[in-house]
Amino acid sequence: MAARSEKAAARVAQEIVQTIYDENLAPGDRYLSEADALARHNVSRATYREALRFLEFQGVIRVRAGPSGGTFVDKP
Repeated sequence: MAARSEKAAARVAQEIVQTIYDENLAPGDRYLSEADALARHNVSRATYREALRFLEFQGVIRVRAGPSGGTFVDKP
C-alpha cells in the first residue's frame, strides 16, 4: 500500500506545482488552505501532507505553523 500512496503524493505534488504555475503565484504567495487543497486534489490529509513535505524538501513551498501559518510559495 505504501507504493500506492507514494504515487498519489507524487501526483498531488505535480498538481500543486501546476497550480502555482497556472495561477502565477510568486514567492511569498499563499497556496490553498488545507481544506480547499484536500477538496481540489481529492486525496487524504496524509497524502496531501506527504506531497507538501516533498515540495518543501525541493524548495518549492514553505509550510508555516500557527495562526498566520499555511502553505506559501517559495521558489516555483
